[in-house]
Amino acid sequence: MIRKKLVVGLITASIAVQALVGCGASDKSSSSADMNSLATTGAVSYAASDGKYVTSEAMVEESYNPTMDTSGATGGNTTTVSVSTSQKLIVNKTMSVKTEAFDEVLSQLKAQVRAKGGYIETSDITGTGEERDLRRATLVIRMPQGSLDEVVDSLSEATTVVSSSENAQDVTMEYVDLDAHIEALRAEQTALMGMLEKATSLSDIITLQSELTDLRYQIESFESRLRTLDNLVSYSTLTLTMREIRSDVVEEEPGYWETIFSGVGESFQTLGYEMAEIFSFLIINLPYLLFWGVIGYFIVRAIHNAYLKKQGIDPKEWRKKKSKKED
Repeated sequence: MIRKKLVVGLITASIAVQALVGCGASDKSSSSADMNSLATTGAVSYAASDGKYVTSEAMVEESYNPTMDTSGATGGNTTTVSVSTSQKLIVNKTMSVKTEAFDEVLSQLKAQVRAKGGYIETSDITGTGEERDLRRATLVIRMPQGSLDEVVDSLSEATTVVSSSENAQDVTMEYVDLDAHIEALRAEQTALMGMLEKATSLSDIITLQSELTDLRYQIESFESRLRTLDNLVSYSTLTLTMREIRSDVVEEEPGYWETIFSGVGESFQTLGYEMAEIFSFLIINLPYLLFWGVIGYFIVRAIHNAYLKKQGIDPKEWRKKKSKKED
């Protein structure tokens, strides 16, 4: 009987989590409508600490309320969860400047960055400052949101701006979706912990512990990505290239091959950033890709078996013959 309840609970928990995750990127009203629809089709879901069962409707309503109080399945502690719906923008700016007062501008820049609560993430300065070896500085500056414009304005006044660009990436939907993933997984984790307390057989305990370990890994992965987004949103980024110039030294225009190599280098850098984003997406969503991959495999296999039977062919015999041919 316990094992039967365990299986029902695990299956319903998985369905509830998949439904919650799919609703993560929707707005509040549409999410509520989808959840009510899901709850009307669900029956018994999780075992509570008092030996009773709660429906998937109650679990869904609790896990998706942006500001809520929930009592865990293993105790009466109250948890308040607040989800911020403000726009999340990752702001990146690039500037290329030149100046005769290289040391002075660099010193003033570092002082202003510290005064505004920012920091220099990387700094690379080449050259000696001599006639044929003028200096060049490449800095990646992180500034609190709203403070970057002041630094850019100061640089524009103190130097000659050669080029500049700005990019703002809206990650609001990804942020809300990640938060929904985490809340849904925590709800399932709480339910499974309640079931673990009531499990009596060794096989049930091992199964539940395995499920909880997998949930903890997924929660930690999502939380890590959420912290990364928080940092990128809270601190805007300025990539600055500053060249030293001297009035008594004639600047040489970059040659043909130098221009090509510089462009290729920038292209590879952009490609690296994009590949890192794709890799991050695959790692975060790996459990779900594997889950749906397995489901898809069995669905295709079932359809193929049905087709073979319709043709009067035994699927097992067909696979044996195919295996012999491949050998």
